[in-house]
Amino acid sequence: MEKNAPELLKEIERFARDNKAPARVTFGTSGWRGEIGTDFTFRNIRVVTQAIINVLKSDDAVIKKALGIKDFEDVKRRGVIVGHD
Repeated sequence: MEKNAPELLKEIERFARDNKAPARVTFGTSGWRGEIGTDFTFRNIRVVTQAIINVLKSDDAVIKKALGIKDFEDVKRRGVIVGHD
C-alpha cells in the first residue's frame, strides 16, 4: 500500500529525529545540501547550530569585522535569520 503525503512526512520526521548515525555535513556554494533524515538529522542540526554559535562568540576581531558584529550581545540583539528553499 502506498503511503499518503502526511504519513510519509511523519515517517521522514521520525527518521530525522531518531537517526543517530554520524554523517558528514557538506556546505557548497548554495549552502548545506542533503537528504532529510540522512544528512539533515536533529543531531547534525545541533552540531551545525553549535558551530555557528561558537563562531559568533569568537573573540577574533577579523571574524567580528567580516560578520559585521561587535560581540555576541550584538548578535543576540539583532538576531539571526535561517532560510531555506
